[in-house]
Amino acid sequence: MKIVAYMQVGNEVALIDAVISHTLALGVDGFVIVDAASHDGTAEALRAYVGDPRFDIVFLDHDQVYGPNPPDPIAFGREMIARMRARFDPDWVLRLDADEFWLTDGATLQ
Repeated sequence: MKIVAYMQVGNEVALIDAVISHTLALGVDGFVIVDAASHDGTAEALRAYVGDPRFDIVFLDHDQVYGPNPPDPIAFGREMIARMRARFDPDWVLRLDADEFWLTDGATLQ
């Protein structure tokens, strides 16, 4: 069973590495992460994962998020689902926030 986590993050530098590490330890196989124009160091922290085959990271800049033509949330969500399917072909997708730490009582999600 392949499990992929999907997160849209913005200004989560204090938590991003911890939530990734925690979620990997639970048995998640991959991540699709969208950084929505973070300016606190989150994007820089995420760059450490670029090149790791378990990660597909999208970096949106300020104009893409806050400009006159921001992404349509429904179309963008569909695009990210298609991206997850193409990249990972998951059986399950977990939609997480960067401040969510799932508790499994010691078991993995697998």
